[in-house]
Amino acid sequence: MYGPYTYTLTNTPAGYTGPLTNTTGDFDDLPFGDYEYTVTDSCGSVFSGANNETFAAVEIYPSTDAEGDTCNVGLGSVVI
Repeated sequence: MYGPYTYTLTNTPAGYTGPLTNTTGDFDDLPFGDYEYTVTDSCGSVFSGANNETFAAVEIYPSTDAEGDTCNVGLGSVVI
């Protein structure tokens, strides 16, 4: 494949409202779901593929900090 390239999202989830085509390959604010795409080079050759945007793993560390409110008795906050 020879650049420059054109990147096109050919199938997106219902919530995607961004551009379908660009020349950078960067598509922002992608909702979770299945995507299909093509990459077309300057000679007209086409590569196609698919990807699934999923939730990223979130690590929760078992530490808790409690802090009392000295102005309002009985009120405070907890940070997990």
